Amino acid sequence: MAIAILWIDMLMDVFLLQVGKVWRPGRAKASTACGALLALLGEIKSRRINLQLDPNDMEMSLLKQQIMSHLDYGNEPTLVELTYAVHDCILSDVRRIAEAAVNLDTAEYVIVSGIQVHAGFSQTMFWPGSITKYTSEGETNLYEEYAESVSHWQANGSEFLEMEELLALQNKERICRLAASTGDTQLLKAVASATPLNKVLDHKRLTLLHVASRDGQTDVVKLLLDTVLPGDPDFLEAIDNDQLTAMDHAVEQRHDAIAELLMDRGGGLQGGWLKDRLVEAVTSGEVKELQRLMWFAKEISVAVRSTDQDGRSLVHIAMQHKGTTRNELLELLLAFGADLNEVDFYGNDAVAVAVASADSDPELEAIIAKSADALKRALERARSALTVKKQP
Repeated sequence: MAIAILWIDMLMDVFLLQVGKVWRPGRAKASTACGALLALLGEIKSRRINLQLDPNDMEMSLLKQQIMSHLDYGNEPTLVELTYAVHDCILSDVRRIAEAAVNLDTAEYVIVSGIQVHAGFSQTMFWPGSITKYTSEGETNLYEEYAESVSHWQANGSEFLEMEELLALQNKERICRLAASTGDTQLLKAVASATPLNKVLDHKRLTLLHVASRDGQTDVVKLLLDTVLPGDPDFLEAIDNDQLTAMDHAVEQRHDAIAELLMDRGGGLQGGWLKDRLVEAVTSGEVKELQRLMWFAKEISVAVRSTDQDGRSLVHIAMQHKGTTRNELLELLLAFGADLNEVDFYGNDAVAVAVASADSDPELEAIIAKSADALKRALERARSALTVKKQP
C-alpha cells in the first residue's frame, strides 16, 4: 500500500505584530511581503476587482476568481482573513486533484496544509490548517495526533525544536480541548488560572465553547457560560473557520438542551448556516425541523425571509409540495410572519404561486384567505392608529 503526503504551505510574514512585513537580513528596515495577497487586498479595498484572465499572470487571475467563493459578500477582509481564505482555496484544489488522481483501493494519502509564519530574526512558525488521512475506509483527522506529538516533543526537550513557549502553549491548549470534549470540568477549573479559557483555539479556530457544544458536554457549556462569558461577551458569538458559532454546532448535532442554554444567554441561529438549513428543511418538506430551526433563530423576522440561490422565498419552496405537507409548511411559515408577496429573481411572487396551486385544494385556499384577512386587519389597525396620532 503506497502512502503519499501532500504538503500545502503558504507564507505569512509578521514583524513586531505588523502582519505583512518582515525583517530580512541585509536590509535596513522591515519590508513588505505576501505581495500577491497585498495586491489582491488592495483591489478588494478599492472595490474594483479585475476577474478577467491575464495571460501574463494566469495563476493570480485564477486565484482571484476562486477566492471570491471563500469570502463573505460585502465584507472587507483583513490580510489575516484573506490568508485563511487563500489557504482554504488551495486546500480545496489539492483535495479535488488528489481525489481524481489517487485510487484508494491501491494507495492512501495524507494532506497536510498550513501557513508558515515568518516572524523575523530567523524565527519561523507553522499554523496547522488541516492534517487528514484518506483511505478506502474514509477520512481520518490526524490533528490530535499532531498535537500529542508536539506535547511529547516539548516534554522531551527535543533538540530539533525551537520556540519552547509556543510548544508549551499548544500542549496546554490540547489538554483544554480534550477536557472540553470529554466533559472534564474539574480539569478545566484547575487550568483556568494559568490558561485563559476564552483564548484557547484549535487549528480551525474552534473555541472551547464550540467543542463542548458540538460534543454535547452540557456541564462544560454551563461552566464556560458562567466563568468566561461575563468577562468576554464576544465569546458566545465567536465563529470558527467555517463561519459557525457554538450555537450552530449545538443545533447541527441536535444537542437541543445545550442550544437552549446558549439561547438563554443571548445566543441564536443566524447567518448563512441557518439560511441554508431552512431552505433544506422546507425543500425536504420537514415541518418539525422547520419549527425547530425557527425556535432557535435569533431573529425570526429575518430567518423567515431566507431565500435560495434563485431568490425564492421559503413560501415559494413550500408550494412545490402537495397536500398536507404543503399546507402545514405554509401555515407554519405564515404564523412566523412570512410574506406571500415576496418576489423571486424572475419576478414570480409567492402569492401567485399559492393561488395557482389552490385551485383544487380548499384547505390551501382557506390558509391563504386567513393570511389575507390577518394582513387586512393589521393594515386597518395601523391606519386607525395613524389617524388617532394625527388628531390634535
